[in-house]
Amino acid sequence: MRAKRTLGTGAMVLAGLLLAGPVAEAGSSSAPTDPNANASIGSVDATVDGQPVTEPAIAPCRVTGRADNETRGVEVGELAQYGSAQTSCTANSNDTVSAQTTGRRFTLDLLTEYGGPRIGIRTYSSSCSTTGSGSNGQMNVSGVTGIDVPDQIKPNHTVLVPGRHRGDPPMAKVIVNESATPDPPNGNLTVNVMRIELFPEGGPASGQVTVGSVSCLPFG
Repeated sequence: MRAKRTLGTGAMVLAGLLLAGPVAEAGSSSAPTDPNANASIGSVDATVDGQPVTEPAIAPCRVTGRADNETRGVEVGELAQYGSAQTSCTANSNDTVSAQTTGRRFTLDLLTEYGGPRIGIRTYSSSCSTTGSGSNGQMNVSGVTGIDVPDQIKPNHTVLVPGRHRGDPPMAKVIVNESATPDPPNGNLTVNVMRIELFPEGGPASGQVTVGSVSCLPFG
């Protein structure tokens, strides 16, 4: 199964409310402090056949730390591969901050060992920025393979990868254009191009894999 999808004028989430527009936004009435933002190309925190398989945040950046970072590519055992990618975290002149990822090539190979698909992305990007009252974010993705995605990918679009045999539990839960906000909302927003939960109902592997992650914290 092959699909090529791009999200640039997709859907808006405003404090959990779905509206038409280009971004996802989280609002808050918290007392203002210095804003912050961070980004990474992704990470792996998994257990496969009882053995831990981990990769901490790849090419991380932070407004209060390293502002720019990059990777030529990372192989995480036989589980996943990340291609070349860059991150950027910026303190803007108007007292806001922003974070961005841009990458080429990602593949999740693990599921093929159990008769599942190889999930892939050709190119992707994600970004977020703070505002006077919260945060907004967006992502773009193209060349998605291994799962079907619609032309316009709304926030938190979820695909279950079925088990090998009829009645088997799912091999993975894939969330594309993930938009995560605290409950109750405080203005913080995390956007992941993709987050994959491995065998969410139990199986030979567990844990998660993320791709293109940005977080904005308007009130520090």
